[in-house]
Amino acid sequence: MRYINGNTFVRSTNSGTEATNQALPIFPQITGVIGGSVSTNMGGHILILLGFNFHPQSEVCFSAGTVVIEELEFVNPSRIVLTIETEDEDGVFDILVKNGNIDSGTSGNGLLVVQENAFIDLRTIDLDRTDIEHTTGVTISQDEFLGLSAGGTGAAWNRGLRFNDFNWNRADNVNFEFVFTRTGEGFSMFGIGGANINLNGLGNQSFFEGETKMFLNGSLVSTFFGGGQQANWTQNIGTTISTEINKFYKVVFENSGASGSQMQFFEVDKNDFNTKINLLHSWISNNPATATNLFPFWAAPNNSSFYVSAFRRF
Repeated sequence: MRYINGNTFVRSTNSGTEATNQALPIFPQITGVIGGSVSTNMGGHILILLGFNFHPQSEVCFSAGTVVIEELEFVNPSRIVLTIETEDEDGVFDILVKNGNIDSGTSGNGLLVVQENAFIDLRTIDLDRTDIEHTTGVTISQDEFLGLSAGGTGAAWNRGLRFNDFNWNRADNVNFEFVFTRTGEGFSMFGIGGANINLNGLGNQSFFEGETKMFLNGSLVSTFFGGGQQANWTQNIGTTISTEINKFYKVVFENSGASGSQMQFFEVDKNDFNTKINLLHSWISNNPATATNLFPFWAAPNNSSFYVSAFRRF
């Protein structure tokens, strides 16, 4: 690793006679990234560069001096996988791939967004470095374009996951949102729940123990469940929202946990979850939950075609 003009450069560790003797191709080009949004002071974030003419000897750098490359893996001429660490500098930064004296120019401009409380991107998050608590029999799969799916054995409503690395104090007027997509039919629930959810003792009423969770049934959403320890609390949102296969949707909880909190349901751009394509519904939620700390929580994950793509507190 070396530093030039405040930028971080890392040469691929791929070595060998074949790689050394092979001529560097000219004009590498970046066509896009996966995982291009990351929080400040985050380590182990996976960033995938997509493009053309990448090489085992390619170098990568950022216009942000506080982005450090922990690991670089050359996969093939159209893919480089980086593990990066950010510090406290936020902003929109450029990515440059260099093949000798020739670089990718402006093709990587503005592709890395570093900000406080950015989306936790479940398409590329390092699962080996993430504390995901789950009931026995649950299996988790990761797709770099879609996110996390879950399934497994056991009764559907006796399964659950909780993301223990991420929790927020509701007294701080928590705003929370999550993004999901689907590739087929089925049902699942995702949202935020309190600190007292005991996955080891998950029972048939477990899906009522959260702050509030969306219930996806086939392709339709019409009901949210919630209420802390208050079982049988539901809210009909006043309409039925139809979701489509391979489109991405975002559910926004504004001032979650407070009586009269705003809820919104958007279709969003698959490459930028902050870009709202269409507002599908907006309503007021009167949550009775009383948990102090909130955790992202996933109940009844028996639908392998349901993917949670990202979530964040903002």
